[in-house]
Amino acid sequence: VITRIVRAILDNESNVLPVSVNTKNSYGISNVCLSLPCAIGINGVKGHILPDISESEQQQLQNSAAVLQEQIQKLDISK
Repeated sequence: VITRIVRAILDNESNVLPVSVNTKNSYGISNVCLSLPCAIGINGVKGHILPDISESEQQQLQNSAAVLQEQIQKLDISK
């Protein structure tokens, strides 16, 4: 998988690959990284590709993001 991502970057392929990225308010989710389909090119992620998903799928994605955000808040990064 890493080889495929690196090849997309080096060859500036603009291929769509699932990679973990900051959601930046995708599907109403912010401040967490999720695996989303993204166009990958010479400078890394060129943009998110957000397929239409059902309301149920969006709720499941938001639940996953909430679990991740909860775990992040539990981390004590001051140590």
